[in-house]
Amino acid sequence: MEIINAIITGVLQGITEFLPVSSSGHLVLWHRLSVFSVDDEVVFDVALHAATVLALVVYFRNDLWRYAHAFAISLRNRRVQNSDARIAWLLAIGTLPAALFGFLAEDFLTRNFRNLTSVAIALGLVGLVMLVVEAGFRPRRTVPDLRVPDAVMIGVAQAFALIPGVSRSGATIIAGMGLGLHRRDAARFAFLLAVPIMLGTAAYKALDLHTVSAADAMPLVVSAVSAFIAGTWAIGFLLRVVGKVGLKPFAYYRIGLACVILFITLRYG
Repeated sequence: MEIINAIITGVLQGITEFLPVSSSGHLVLWHRLSVFSVDDEVVFDVALHAATVLALVVYFRNDLWRYAHAFAISLRNRRVQNSDARIAWLLAIGTLPAALFGFLAEDFLTRNFRNLTSVAIALGLVGLVMLVVEAGFRPRRTVPDLRVPDAVMIGVAQAFALIPGVSRSGATIIAGMGLGLHRRDAARFAFLLAVPIMLGTAAYKALDLHTVSAADAMPLVVSAVSAFIAGTWAIGFLLRVVGKVGLKPFAYYRIGLACVILFITLRYG
């Protein structure tokens, strides 16, 4: 059962990290309903984050290399020489709000909002925002059309994803669509914007790593591999689906899940 639960946890993390349905919200619910536990949750958390960010890096490896190379050249030449360099700078600027907000408020948000009621409210509210954005959606821009204020706004949206139940990809895609980006462009920019933050989060949490116990070793490896495979699939799935059908299916799912969680909370405490 430990291995099965480890697989479920990994798949749940991998899929919900990238679909706009909130990984933290689902994991709060899963930990509440399951009996799965490990001796050192910090180690397990770092392993899952590392696996999902690895999925992101592998999937977008060509884009990331191109933008990193253009960014380095622009630093050397002290000018933005092409669209790749411009996008790289936009991604760097867009990373700042979430990095600052996470440094200042992550512990507070975890202590006060990591409960089922708060998760349900966030799931439902963001689901409603998705429906509103979809109703007024008028695509007119691509990523190279973004300006610095746009990148800052999308970065601020990513910062709000620190609240359990919001969803990093959901918040940033909503912001991108609200600025007129085509859905697929909004999703790609959201995923690329997540890379520095997810790498930073994994590295920061790794500072608290301890030796993995023998009992946790196998579940940890199984869960991390499951998260990587599921995360890679989820990235491709979202990029395919969001361009065709938009965010409505995810919005309805979020609202439905919020109702289920509130029912569980009210019924069972």
